[in-house]
Amino acid sequence: MATESPAYVIYTSGSSGTPKGVEVSHRNVTALLDACEQVVTAGPDDVWTLFHSYCFDFSVWELWGALAHGGTLVVVSAEAARSPEALLRLLRAERVTVLNQVPSVFRHLSRAATTPGVEPLPDLRYVIFGGEAVDVDAVREWRQAHGTGTEFVNMYGITETTVFATGRRLLPAEIDVPVGTPVSEGAADPGLNIGPALDGFEVAVLTEDGRPAAAGELGEIYLAGPQLAIGYLNRPELTAERYPVLTLADGEPRRYYRSGDLALVRADGVLEYAGRADDQVKINGYRIEIGEVESVLRTAPGVGDLVVVPATSRVGERMLVAFFTAGAAGTAGTASTAEAGGTGGTGGTGETGSTAGTGFQADHLAAHARAALPAFMVPGRFVQVPELPLSPSGKTDKRALVDQLR
Repeated sequence: MATESPAYVIYTSGSSGTPKGVEVSHRNVTALLDACEQVVTAGPDDVWTLFHSYCFDFSVWELWGALAHGGTLVVVSAEAARSPEALLRLLRAERVTVLNQVPSVFRHLSRAATTPGVEPLPDLRYVIFGGEAVDVDAVREWRQAHGTGTEFVNMYGITETTVFATGRRLLPAEIDVPVGTPVSEGAADPGLNIGPALDGFEVAVLTEDGRPAAAGELGEIYLAGPQLAIGYLNRPELTAERYPVLTLADGEPRRYYRSGDLALVRADGVLEYAGRADDQVKINGYRIEIGEVESVLRTAPGVGDLVVVPATSRVGERMLVAFFTAGAAGTAGTASTAEAGGTGGTGGTGETGSTAGTGFQADHLAAHARAALPAFMVPGRFVQVPELPLSPSGKTDKRALVDQLR
């Protein structure tokens, strides 16, 4: 079989809601495995979990990362995948050494693993993150409870570039510090630092006018290398649009993938993930980065998980809505909702209310937002939910949350 022949097709959701089939070749997969050697050292003694659905490209790495190294692959049941406690028991019983996780899922696992009386996992060598920004405090909590024997790796990549494109190991100076330690002045944010390009990749960050972003500038990530997929199945126009041939600094035309992801170029050359280009919204004339709003709101005492989504208010105006769960100190209770009020929020009407009985409530989070954010960045509504819905890939299902508002 030719190396350029399709190995699989994985469908990803598009902004229009119509899934796109990404056609990936055998050459793409072998290039992935070769490139990851610079970040993860695996061998025949390793035990990997197949945690994710084979409909999610993280599973390609889990499956072939294990088998290509002669290791053991443990298929995680749906029941264990949904229960952090059950997953911990499986990791211990099977002596798992390599675990791959979406950070929002690992957050729950870390909470369960740091419960008093939970036995350590001495065999676990790697926790490899992908799909979202890393929750560094969840890693710090794990290290404080279970020691420093496990390495934590942040990988950045996209289905269209065969799982991973950049990666780095989180440093002891970043994760062996107290929970809540702020980023040092002038340092890269360890949760957003996506690391250098994997072997064979070129990473370009381009501004809206197509020039390379300078230090301190934001731009869109473009990727080139042997892992770029064949394209979108039966959609040549979309393939041509998302995989343009560009001539950049070296003067040689090359095929790139236009990721739709944004990065901040630091003076030291480090790239910090800055969210999706389509996560930048314009409300009341202000351009707002949703990830920045989420970062601030997550610092509120009593907040568990949180996500901010753009939505349309009852009077047809664009606004932000913050969905959140109560943390360990709060009480999940029933649903709690508050509107921001004030004069500058993104759609609040001035009314504030809550239906929760006790514990952390939506109006507490609204007050925190008003105190910590500029008025134009304050979400118009705050909605407490028992849990944030997850998509089949393990990421927060934002579309399902927006549907709850209808």
